[in-house]
Amino acid sequence: MCLKTKLIKLSFENINLPTSRYKHFTYIVRRNRILSCGCNSATKTHPLTQKHGYKYPFIHSEIDAISKFPHKISLLCKCDVYNVRVNKKGLVFLAKPCSFCNMMLRSFKPRSIWYTTNEGEWKK
Repeated sequence: MCLKTKLIKLSFENINLPTSRYKHFTYIVRRNRILSCGCNSATKTHPLTQKHGYKYPFIHSEIDAISKFPHKISLLCKCDVYNVRVNKKGLVFLAKPCSFCNMMLRSFKPRSIWYTTNEGEWKK
């Protein structure tokens, strides 16, 4: 199974994890190995949201994945970031990082940032 298909399948398996109505998942991957996984929350906050000027302080999946990253943060430049958004009906939606997450992710300089589209495809 290819990595991108595996990430979508994993998102559907964990669909009940996020506490918000939108089910966003972010995976930090290096050499086809998932190093960190994050999901969004409508109830929790994180200091990174303030640092990067988020309009709403709730945790986005990108922040959650970075806060759970088990290695030195400098290793992020050797990783790829994948965003997936799914619903309980089995559909994949647009998971493009918001402007705040995009700015925050780029500050860590990952190799690439991928996200799902409304058509269920991947875009870089």
